Amino acid sequence: MSSEGASSSSFEKRRIGQVLITCPVTSEAIYTGVDMDSQEFEHTAFNMTVKCVRCGDQHDLNKTGAWLRHRPVNPSSSPV
Repeated sequence: MSSEGASSSSFEKRRIGQVLITCPVTSEAIYTGVDMDSQEFEHTAFNMTVKCVRCGDQHDLNKTGAWLRHRPVNPSSSPV
């Protein structure tokens, strides 16, 4: 039973999220096309540009302005 709890806990820690930044032109959140879990996000040094779907410009993706948005957890898709 305790191993199930560990698996569930590990699953929660490794949830995949979307990396977002704010468009400096529209001030809207934009999805960068990058998905990762919290651990990867903490240890990744971003050095890329993304084409903004809001204004059409290229924006820098860097750690300072990025955040991770987790998708809602669907209990029926959780590992048992």
